[in-house]
Amino acid sequence: MQVGVEPDLVLFFDCPEEEIVERILKRNQGRIDDNIDTIKKRLESFKKLSLPVIDHYTAKGKVYKVISKIAFHPLFPMSFIIFVKIQLFNLVSYFYIFLFIM
Repeated sequence: MQVGVEPDLVLFFDCPEEEIVERILKRNQGRIDDNIDTIKKRLESFKKLSLPVIDHYTAKGKVYKVISKIAFHPLFPMSFIIFVKIQLFNLVSYFYIFLFIM
């Protein structure tokens, strides 16, 4: 499906499958579908549907990986740094274009 919108960047929170399974099983929310079989099916669906999208945007240089095996708390600052880096790059690029035009 194509929606006609091209993202400037794609954040990919990369986490080993074993870690994902462990986190879901530990979250203790009492959900019926928090079992190993269902988790494995969800991960297979993710690989089948989402990884081709990640590969597509990686080829375009738009994917920024956030290694998310670490605890959750540092993930927001790490993600924010990526946005700041991109925004600063864009500002510098616009500044150079502005100087070139002048």
